[in-house]
Amino acid sequence: MSITSEEPEQQVLFIYWVLNKMHNSSSSKSWRMQKKRYRLVGVRCLKCNTAYYPAKQICLKCKVSDHLKPIILNPLGKIISWSVLHAAPEGFEHTTPYAIALVRLDEGPTVFTQLTDCNLNELKIGLKVEAVFRKLMEPDADNIIRYGLKFRPAVW
Repeated sequence: MSITSEEPEQQVLFIYWVLNKMHNSSSSKSWRMQKKRYRLVGVRCLKCNTAYYPAKQICLKCKVSDHLKPIILNPLGKIISWSVLHAAPEGFEHTTPYAIALVRLDEGPTVFTQLTDCNLNELKIGLKVEAVFRKLMEPDADNIIRYGLKFRPAVW
């Protein structure tokens, strides 16, 4: 998600709340969101060359909507901030401790994400990471297992 707030801590908490609500939503919403959830599909403004993820309806720099082109973003980026959660929100209790991070993608957008396949003691700002497809949550009341993107230390 794009981070534009002057208060990143509040933005991170809000984004985490949105992600938690999104993954605890109805099965029909889950079906509609799968394209966005399973790939790094964003948009690029052809006027100023700014990339956004998730996709926006209007360029925040140029304030235009007719110059946005859908793109699949490169899955590589770097950690710009991270934290380890020991007390997780509902639905994530069985995975603690786990790491969350702000990842700046190589193409520009910043993504709030969960980290996976990593040693928590080796995390650091600047670590190269890549997006991977993983299980996000255990089955819910509708018996739907939620999958999506997480990031892990880059292996190449």
